[in-house]
Amino acid sequence: MARDADWKLRSLDAIGLFTVAVCLTVTLWLILVRWDQTKQQADELRGILRNAEQDRQSLRAAQLQQVDLLTRRQRELDASGRLPQRPPLEAYFQELSALAARRGLTVIRHQPLTEHRYPGLVEHCYAYEVSGTYPSLARFLRDIEKADYWADVGYLKLDGGPLLNTSEDALRVAQLTISLFSAPAPAGKPGDDG
Repeated sequence: MARDADWKLRSLDAIGLFTVAVCLTVTLWLILVRWDQTKQQADELRGILRNAEQDRQSLRAAQLQQVDLLTRRQRELDASGRLPQRPPLEAYFQELSALAARRGLTVIRHQPLTEHRYPGLVEHCYAYEVSGTYPSLARFLRDIEKADYWADVGYLKLDGGPLLNTSEDALRVAQLTISLFSAPAPAGKPGDDG
């Protein structure tokens, strides 16, 4: 019986040695033969990770730009449709003079008139007088109506000289009352800070 037990132990040792030899052989083969491929794959994965990080950073920058653009557009949207707190007088009359010049008109007079105040609204009135041909005056009035400003022509009078002069080339004088509108911020209540 001792021989049978000795033989069984030796066969178990042989099987164990064979298993260890196979494992060592596979490990050495993986290390020596597949090492280059594994290293190459690891380098490729590192490259993919670097590119992904760069993409993430550029996407983050693009996201921040889009958030900034969205914030600006939201402010513009919130402000659109509202009257300005103060009318842009200088900019408006510069544009108005440019429209008149583009239509071949001569500005004769531009003077402030009485300001009208309503609850939450101020109407700034101006006398504006131009001269030119009737077609030019008509195009000028259409340009005023299409302008992006909160402005309106409240009064219009055309003078064309003698009644017999019906030529379209005859100079006419247009007297306009232009109203610019604003909605000043309500005055702070006593005791308000800011």
